[in-house]
Amino acid sequence: MPKGAVWGHKILLSVYPYTKYAPGLHSNDIFFGGADPGWAYGFFNSIISPLSLGVPIIIYKGGLDIKAYYDLMERYKVTCFAYAPTAYRMMKAAGEELIKQHTFQVKKFSSAGEPLNTGNRSFFQKQFWTRNI
Repeated sequence: MPKGAVWGHKILLSVYPYTKYAPGLHSNDIFFGGADPGWAYGFFNSIISPLSLGVPIIIYKGGLDIKAYYDLMERYKVTCFAYAPTAYRMMKAAGEELIKQHTFQVKKFSSAGEPLNTGNRSFFQKQFWTRNI
């Protein structure tokens, strides 16, 4: 059975350094985190933390749909994207052609939950960073 967890109000003090320095969020960023808000990373690191820094967030209600994610990232000029490595693998599997149909502003990617392999990092570096320089 699910059980509740009690978190103190000091949780914001704990996640602030991560939010400020790991993905390096700034007030001019637009953050899109795909993690479910029912999980700690989704709620605190993808919603509460960015908002506490004054960073606008994108919330998508729906399943993992790569084209929908790319459409949202383009439409709202997302600059910082966070998701689990499984999603990054699915984005890579969707291919370069889908990426080329969009114009992105994303400069920062982050992930959590499991290791992000070198192949995925190389793919995103090639497809996003080198295209946006």
